Amino acid sequence: MREPVGSFMVALEQDPSPGARTSRWHIDTTDAPLARAHLGIVKWYAPWRRYVLVAHFGCLFDAQCLDDLADFCRRKTDAQKATWKRAKPVPCPIPTAESVAA
Repeated sequence: MREPVGSFMVALEQDPSPGARTSRWHIDTTDAPLARAHLGIVKWYAPWRRYVLVAHFGCLFDAQCLDDLADFCRRKTDAQKATWKRAKPVPCPIPTAESVAA
């Protein structure tokens, strides 16, 4: 699936690898298909619990492109976290006089 990232980039969702629980996107320029440049990969970074851009060496981004990429990562992180199941609280029994005496 192609998803625009600002005016100059596009995110191409990759097929998930076996056992993967999160998605990956290749970030490319929106130039003509023969001139398109691959800029990096947006993927889940577990230690930070968020999506990050792993840019290819030598890629340059201006402030607007960085804002667009940050917004894309934020939206995908929020969507991923919304799928997490919230743990149900475990009831904590309040000790009674009978249970303490036993």
